[in-house]
Amino acid sequence: MFNNKHTYLVLLLLNVLACSPTSTYNIKSFFFDGVPQPQLKITNEEVTELGGPVADSTILFKVSDNIHPPYKERACAECHSKAYMGVPKMKQPQLCYQCHEDFRQQIGFLHGPVASGNCTQCHHPHQSKIEKLLIRNGQDLCLKCHIKDKIVNNRVHTHIESKNCMACHNPHGGSDINYLNKNSCFSCHDDFTAQNVHIHGPVASRECSMCHESHKSSAPKLLRDPGNQLCLNCHGMQDIFATAYHSPYETSACTECHDPHSSDRKYFLTLNTP
Repeated sequence: MFNNKHTYLVLLLLNVLACSPTSTYNIKSFFFDGVPQPQLKITNEEVTELGGPVADSTILFKVSDNIHPPYKERACAECHSKAYMGVPKMKQPQLCYQCHEDFRQQIGFLHGPVASGNCTQCHHPHQSKIEKLLIRNGQDLCLKCHIKDKIVNNRVHTHIESKNCMACHNPHGGSDINYLNKNSCFSCHDDFTAQNVHIHGPVASRECSMCHESHKSSAPKLLRDPGNQLCLNCHGMQDIFATAYHSPYETSACTECHDPHSSDRKYFLTLNTP
């Protein structure tokens, strides 16, 4: 039986003679148990589907439409440990924020992958055929996590089935829980801010989602709450009915007198309001 010195010399010789990782594995596994199997070869087409570094150096540095600058410059050590090449120098998102801006403090509501610091859930770290190094294109990226039926299953927004989600939503986060872009609603709907002098606060700030649920609401006009309850989410009932003017209208709908978007009259009064 070989002693430790002989075993070391045999392994050294075998490593020199072996011409590929597969050959090395076959030789080592013949003598020893528990030898890790080499990673399988990955095709260039599969690169854009990966959420982490590629596993086979034979496909490194192949030209793609979009290439991460350190990868293009072959500056692997910018992201990977020199001692253990292939292993990131640090965890995400700190690794990404060495070069990219950390915008988490600027956004009120963060999208899950951003909040958890998992950048490679959406972006490939090396190269992609898709702009911004995205691992999938259009809705395919979002529907990897989000359930399609819950998104398009409403009476109003059925036409969004073919629309790019990012035309309306910021993929990183936003000022509201739906991460809506400020002018996303007005790409289809009338811009009430241009029609009248007096603008309701949520409309003026482009926060349409304060009152409307863009996808799954079953209420008329996709309202978040029915009737006056929607208005009372922000306006205090005691303050409203403390005035003598409002007291006769406790059972009336707010929108009988007030336009919820804008008006050329003060207090957003409708034209038929006395």
